[in-house]
Amino acid sequence: MIALLLLLLLAGPAPAETLLLSSPRLAVCEASPDAEFGVEQGELHPIRGFFSFAPPGELPLRPRISVPREVEPGGVVRVFAVSPDPLDGISAQLTDANGRSLSRATRFRLSQGEEGEVWVALIGIPCTAPPGPRTLEVKAFAGSRDCLLRADLPVSARTFATETIALDKTLSDLRTVPDQRKAQEARDMARLLAIAHDDALFGTEPFAMPISTAWRRTAGYGDRREYRYEAGSSDLSVHGGIDMAAPEKTPVAACARGRVVFAGDRILTGKTVAIEHLPGVFSIYYHMADILAREGDVPAAGQQIGSVGKTGLATGPHLHWEVQILGTAVDPEALVRRTVLDREAVFLDIQGEKKPEGR
Repeated sequence: MIALLLLLLLAGPAPAETLLLSSPRLAVCEASPDAEFGVEQGELHPIRGFFSFAPPGELPLRPRISVPREVEPGGVVRVFAVSPDPLDGISAQLTDANGRSLSRATRFRLSQGEEGEVWVALIGIPCTAPPGPRTLEVKAFAGSRDCLLRADLPVSARTFATETIALDKTLSDLRTVPDQRKAQEARDMARLLAIAHDDALFGTEPFAMPISTAWRRTAGYGDRREYRYEAGSSDLSVHGGIDMAAPEKTPVAACARGRVVFAGDRILTGKTVAIEHLPGVFSIYYHMADILAREGDVPAAGQQIGSVGKTGLATGPHLHWEVQILGTAVDPEALVRRTVLDREAVFLDIQGEKKPEGR
């Protein structure tokens, strides 16, 4: 089932056409058999397909690139590039018809082995992304050579729940009364979760739920919320994670191995921990009663990092669990069902095989 969601080997076939380009630089371009493009005054205008550019006399790059067929709000665009030639890097972006990028991509070299270098790019899709056609653009580069893949990648429709939350005066003030510290905490956390560290390669296993005992869902990912304040006004927001209600002091564990990048007490989110599992991929834990991890620690999957509480803006004891990719919140439970880096499915797909069910 997982393999069927991937597009088989978009890059790497023999070129259908070789072009000599003069703008913006002199280069030989190899275009894939399915490529659609135009050429005007020596400059290529790619529409879709795979294009590889190299100075005359140099061999072009021909990485194998795997991308999904579609993605839904809250999902993750997984791009794998396997190259026999060493690469300087890759990039990826998902754009609308006006060329606007949907969200930032994190990219990193995952490994180097007999199959070549394996590079990964991940793009989180916001839960607010409207359905419709999108264009995925992937680039790989090495010195004076580079290549480009342009593919259609639609965003499908998804329905989210709505809820209304009544707040007492204390919690209303937490949201509405201006506070310099609160604003600074928001800026600091946003900056922290927007940085990918290349050495944060801590594992590729599926995430585990951070509470292993009985708990009750009180809010889901992407819920549309209306906060009703004590004074009678209201405000709208979108929920970026899931709320797991459980008795106070219930153990909270790291959902996967990673490095703690934040452990502290914040006004709105209370006792908070943030862990980076892969470059730019973070899990976040709010409202805890206590914190058992320190910044710089590398807890294993399932290791306790705190306990359920009701600190910060909380109407009762619960854990808010969230996953972000460079500042974009994605559906955390989707990463429990399927690892963020399903290498086996990708490589089987590239080889034209199917991953067995249940694995």
